[in-house]
Amino acid sequence: MKAKQAAPRDWRMNCLIAALVTGSWMIVAALAFLFAWLHAGGDPHGMGTPPGLWQVLRWVFWSALLGTIVLTILAKGRGRLLILAVIVSTVLADFIVIRLDFD
Repeated sequence: MKAKQAAPRDWRMNCLIAALVTGSWMIVAALAFLFAWLHAGGDPHGMGTPPGLWQVLRWVFWSALLGTIVLTILAKGRGRLLILAVIVSTVLADFIVIRLDFD
């Protein structure tokens, strides 16, 4: 009897899995950025917040966001809608927290 071989995954499906992982880390980076930014004083005008870890985490968040968008464009399947929802909700949540800090 001949053993069945598993069908190789399409590279676009690998992009979907990578986009899901990157999107998950994007949420963690966004949350860490907001906590560090608010802990440092969180001036929404950009002039009064002292330098700190929040600057590195902001760069990590935007890099993860860009990577997630690129991987989502290359991905295949209905899972892309989930990833797009994650991207939109994470960015909106960040802007809402920053906007609430104005008050």
